[in-house]
Amino acid sequence: ADVTATGGNIDIDTEANELTAMTTSDGNIDVTESDDIELVDVYSDDGYIDVYAVGNITATRVESDTDSDENDIDIYSDDGDVFIGEIIAGSGVDADVTVTAEDGEIGDVLATPGDNIIGDVVTLIAESGIGDFNGDDIDTVANTLVLTSDEGDIDIDELDEVEVATAMTSGNLTIESGDTMTVAGPVTPEAGAEPGGDVLL
Repeated sequence: ADVTATGGNIDIDTEANELTAMTTSDGNIDVTESDDIELVDVYSDDGYIDVYAVGNITATRVESDTDSDENDIDIYSDDGDVFIGEIIAGSGVDADVTVTAEDGEIGDVLATPGDNIIGDVVTLIAESGIGDFNGDDIDTVANTLVLTSDEGDIDIDELDEVEVATAMTSGNLTIESGDTMTVAGPVTPEAGAEPGGDVLL
């Protein structure tokens, strides 16, 4: 499916394998998918992007171009995995990125080495691992990281300075940064889980 709005919002319910969507001026993008979907190229010139799917989401390229607190990106899978190529929220100063795999994992499927997620506050929530797909970590450019996985490992490679607000999992936790890392909140097993993983910061 291909959708372009030259003015205004895009708000669609889909049953599509692939989606290309673009707003060329002010306008938000809201997508509700009934199954699996690949976000081939979803671009908002100046607005937020909100994608919900029942099944798997492959975010090949998702970008909210204008950096603003109001132009966040939210990707949510209810009963599947979320595979990330590139998710770009402005220049990573004000706009946030939230990715949730309520009953699955969050993995890296970027074809070449590079940053998976650019955002101010990057929140990743999964049931069964973050950056644990095919041995590829999630590469971030973030000011703040909020990480939660009920099971499975968390593996993050941050480009530069970062604050870790929360990092919770019952598996192994690995966060590497190219500059100073500040741990501002709990780095513990997920609530109710037995300690059993290793922590490497």
